[in-house]
Amino acid sequence: MCIPKPYWIDPDLSDFEIEIIKVENGSFFTKESLPMFLGGGGQPPDEAILILDSKTSFTVKNPLEYSFKLKEKVQKEDQLSLPFKGKLEINLNLRRAYMRAHTSQHVVSAIIKKNFDIDTSKAVLEDDESKLILNKKLSINQLNLVLTEFYRIMNQDLDIKTRVIKKGQNKDINGNSVDLGLIRGDIPSKEECIRLVEIDGVDLNTCGGTHLLKTSEALSIVFTELKKDIITFKVGYKAIQIMKDNQEFHVNLINKLTLPYKKISERTLEIVNSYPKIQKLNFDLSKTFLKSILFLIKENFSKEVSPDFEIKQGSFTDEPLKKQNLPIEAKIYGKTLIILMKLSFMNRATFISSIIDFSFPTVLIAEIEKKNLICQSNKETIFSAKEFLDKLVKRSCVKGGGSDKQIQCSIKEVENVFGIIKSILENKN
Repeated sequence: MCIPKPYWIDPDLSDFEIEIIKVENGSFFTKESLPMFLGGGGQPPDEAILILDSKTSFTVKNPLEYSFKLKEKVQKEDQLSLPFKGKLEINLNLRRAYMRAHTSQHVVSAIIKKNFDIDTSKAVLEDDESKLILNKKLSINQLNLVLTEFYRIMNQDLDIKTRVIKKGQNKDINGNSVDLGLIRGDIPSKEECIRLVEIDGVDLNTCGGTHLLKTSEALSIVFTELKKDIITFKVGYKAIQIMKDNQEFHVNLINKLTLPYKKISERTLEIVNSYPKIQKLNFDLSKTFLKSILFLIKENFSKEVSPDFEIKQGSFTDEPLKKQNLPIEAKIYGKTLIILMKLSFMNRATFISSIIDFSFPTVLIAEIEKKNLICQSNKETIFSAKEFLDKLVKRSCVKGGGSDKQIQCSIKEVENVFGIIKSILENKN
């Protein structure tokens, strides 16, 4: 039997009476399926509270179709008189924020697909915010068109309808025909009851989440990121807040500088356009700087690898490097040269691309990008990356991963992280 979810038909319904028939190991089992959205498709589940009486309420967590748990501990739950009834109250403000994000995501994805034949591979939703991962890059000019189209659709105040079909059928449960060929995306193969979200003349797609009833309810949109195949945008009150902040900034700036808005906009655009050049310059300088340091170390091994070779912080005699007092150490462990660096200005891509292919086994370990640690070797057989990483995670890292030649992890609040690494390399555990 195909029964629509309550939030498919009326997403503004927020108060429900539910009957608890069993309590076991902290889980409360209900007679009927929960009227909450349980999460999925990049959208987290609804938040709700269970109200037993005017003085007793609990926060619902881990909702499933016929059960849930409570965030707060229930005293003497084994003594509860079953069955009993309670009121489930859904956080409607939060749900609406996700509805704005979710419906806007459908509209944006539909515009991109229709105009540029670019599909959305994944969507991640937050309250009044959405991130889309596309299967191709989107240009800034294309994004401008998306923005214009979104506002056109939003201002038309189009209806957003729900249609429910049974698996394998081309009619909805009300007997109306459905052209399955118009559906954007795949039809779920495991679902018996399939919900279609239809935005009048704009999109038809399968979705089990919560959605607005009118496109105008999105309120506003501001795109905040366009990076390779990722776009991020805010809608609703988050978008309005950004627009408000921007307005205050520009009005105050114009008042202080007594310049026309157009001049300020032109200068701002000029600065923004020059940023990639500055970024590339910093990248090239960082890369050259690191290569110079590695070259000096390599020169020490040009003829023979000395087991006593060691560089300590501040031991460089070359004047430019001496002034820097660089936090770099290098030492032979076994038959491998280990170089330890603290380079806060160096990003991951720069670090990896800067490694010189030494003729002897070398491992570079660098603390970069705040608390990220990267280990890169020039040979896959130098050390067991997994074993080394396991020890690092136990001693000084929160989490990590990698391959045979490279590992990376996030450092905990530990001052002597390189000391820990050295003790691991020296087999001191």
